[in-house]
Amino acid sequence: HRDLKPDNVLVSREGRALVTDFGLAKDLEAEAELTRTGQVLGTPAYMPPEQAKGDHRAVDERSDVYSLGATLYAALTGDAPFDGDSAMNVLVAVCHRPPELPSRRRRGLDRTLEAICLKCLEKDPAARYSSAGELADELEAWASGGSVRARVRTRWRPVLAGAGVLVALALFLAQRGSEGAESPAPPAPPGSSPSPSLAPSLAAAPSATPESTAREEWLRKPRQVIAHPDCRGAAFVPGGRLLTWGAGIRLWQLDPLRELRRWGTGYLVGYLVLDVERELAYFNGGQQRVVRVLRFDQERFRTLFKAPRQVHALALDPQRRLLAVGDEENVSVLAVPEGAQVHRLSGHGSRVVSLAFGREVLASACGLPLDKEGHPDNAVRLWDLESGSLLRRIHFVAMPQVVAFHPNAYLLAVGTDGSRMLLYDTVSGNEAGIFRGEGANENPLKPISAHIGTVRAISFNRGGDLVLSGSGSPGVRAHNGLRLWRSADRGELWRVTARAERYRHLAWSPSGLRFAATTAEGVELWDLGALKLP
Repeated sequence: HRDLKPDNVLVSREGRALVTDFGLAKDLEAEAELTRTGQVLGTPAYMPPEQAKGDHRAVDERSDVYSLGATLYAALTGDAPFDGDSAMNVLVAVCHRPPELPSRRRRGLDRTLEAICLKCLEKDPAARYSSAGELADELEAWASGGSVRARVRTRWRPVLAGAGVLVALALFLAQRGSEGAESPAPPAPPGSSPSPSLAPSLAAAPSATPESTAREEWLRKPRQVIAHPDCRGAAFVPGGRLLTWGAGIRLWQLDPLRELRRWGTGYLVGYLVLDVERELAYFNGGQQRVVRVLRFDQERFRTLFKAPRQVHALALDPQRRLLAVGDEENVSVLAVPEGAQVHRLSGHGSRVVSLAFGREVLASACGLPLDKEGHPDNAVRLWDLESGSLLRRIHFVAMPQVVAFHPNAYLLAVGTDGSRMLLYDTVSGNEAGIFRGEGANENPLKPISAHIGTVRAISFNRGGDLVLSGSGSPGVRAHNGLRLWRSADRGELWRVTARAERYRHLAWSPSGLRFAATTAEGVELWDLGALKLP
């Protein structure tokens, strides 16, 4: 059904319940799925996590069980399991937070009925009832005083701040498993313990023991560094490979590390986006206005598009159908791989410095140089991809440097040269949260900051649970660092400072066990599998 909720359940005078509104229903026996991956359909407060994440292949009978459980929750308490001041906040809660116990909202509630309701609301579909019929049998057993499968909870135990944060992150990463040709993480030294450097909230935990020193030092250093002069970015490629660009383009095999191929360009490649399924890349660099196409199995490049002015940003949509090209004051949207122009988005006050695709929208960030009136534009614009019209303009005091969409394609992260990192709900247009970095607010006159230096790179992992950010200010090494955050509450989990001149680009591996952080000297590979507890 995919949209079960109180409004879609009617009760006749005879007490018979009828389900209505099958507009979003999915034929589970059909071979084709017309809904795009990443597209969120349904009512946020009553949809299951897999549907909220846009993972429509995972939607099945158990997804309806979740929605029936949410409807039962509303019948028992008068409210949906989750609420918020925006649709985005509700979706985040659905994916990441446990529901409040119904018995806390309604005293005297039967605990067995509560257990049945909560079993329906499990985040993992495998932990729910397998079908609505099985749920009906369970409710009938409860009504007749028989035994039920659901376990009565004596106490809900939320993940605590501090040490609990580390445990949750370790379990989260441990679930990822191996990733193609990637090797497992090095084992933690015997007798190691969680390092206080991983999360500021661990300050109250016991001090690190001498045995944990090696582990702490390891977590402050990347697993390996791939040298690439004037490097501008890196992207993971299936088959345990990595593509890097800067002074030319190189393809590497990981574990063991060896260079597979090198393409010379004659100029610095500053911007590149990768289509992993077609094994091709769109790139631009130097003072070039031309966007070219590289195929992994070919030596020569093909010219795709010539922009009106110098290019400063590229972005490829998740379905790999559209390429956005940002220049000094315009954005060209192209159909790929053909290269036909679909839209030309004008009206930017100054240089387009970053682009990101969301659900039917494109975000463009502008800053220097100054506009015609002598002021920096300092704005992020949201464009409708169907019509090419401007939906919204979000102004910032400091210049936006980078924009990145959460995988659900509604939540937009923005990093600025004022050291700030914020989240926006692109549906409502409201601010959804601010990242507060430990030790980043040393200047009392400065607003709440995520980093000490300019935020230059942001990257969400595939599931959207975690987000990385990188900062840097030329010549000020103390301003350069990496930070790892929880998306749900923007809690800081890990940070490292002053490792490189500045971090320019971030990319997650498909499994989420690694990420690549690009500096001018090359690419640092960090292995988060080291966070597994002994």
